[in-house]
Amino acid sequence: MARALSLAFTILALGACSGNTTAPPPAARTTRDAALPTPGSASGLLPPARAPSACPPAKKTSDACAAVMTYVKNPADGTCCAYGDPCSVPIAGQQYSDDKCTAPMGPATK
Repeated sequence: MARALSLAFTILALGACSGNTTAPPPAARTTRDAALPTPGSASGLLPPARAPSACPPAKKTSDACAAVMTYVKNPADGTCCAYGDPCSVPIAGQQYSDDKCTAPMGPATK
């Protein structure tokens, strides 16, 4: 095994020193690689475009508030909106403790 690695290294080193300045051809993609995005393609290398958020931005507050994820339904379209704490929720109404807005907790603060 060590002899084979030594021989492979020698061949690579001699190939690098041969003065050949052309780049090697790109490696062929295998079926295992087929699911991987191609470099430079938009499939997976860039984040997907996000639809405009139906949730209003968090309310600015200087009040001390527990950092507890708080969810509330947007009355305009029923979207379940997430906020970092109950004090920053800009929508009045029922607050929820889960991201599906199905587990009620205390009412929203104003």
